[in-house]
Amino acid sequence: MTGALHPAVIEDRFRIRAERQRAWGIGLLVAAGICWGYAVYQMFVPYETEVWSVECSGPAVADRAGVYDDGGSRSDQIVRRKAELCAEERDWPAPVTALLIGAPLAAVGASMCTAGSVALTLRAHADDLARAER
Repeated sequence: MTGALHPAVIEDRFRIRAERQRAWGIGLLVAAGICWGYAVYQMFVPYETEVWSVECSGPAVADRAGVYDDGGSRSDQIVRRKAELCAEERDWPAPVTALLIGAPLAAVGASMCTAGSVALTLRAHADDLARAER
């Protein structure tokens, strides 16, 4: 008779597993949110370059017209150099990488959270039905 477990033990293990799965899902969703928050911060928050202390707007809202203009007056060259410094200081790979890491974390986290929640809800429903039949 080894290996036979009482139904209450099986029920407890099931609930613990479902709660753990839901907790992991929530944790992965929080990690995805942190990645996305970092990407938003990198893309939209103004910053200052380290080399020349130039004030720059976030890359997503920056005016990049000066980067692509050639020639022009002295003031146009200053604007172009400022735009180049800003573009060099904060580039695209860091926020894009954060988004690429955050997307699968969110997908897996949402799946795990949903699966755990559904398992617990269905188990509670089955318990309610069993009580109603008594």
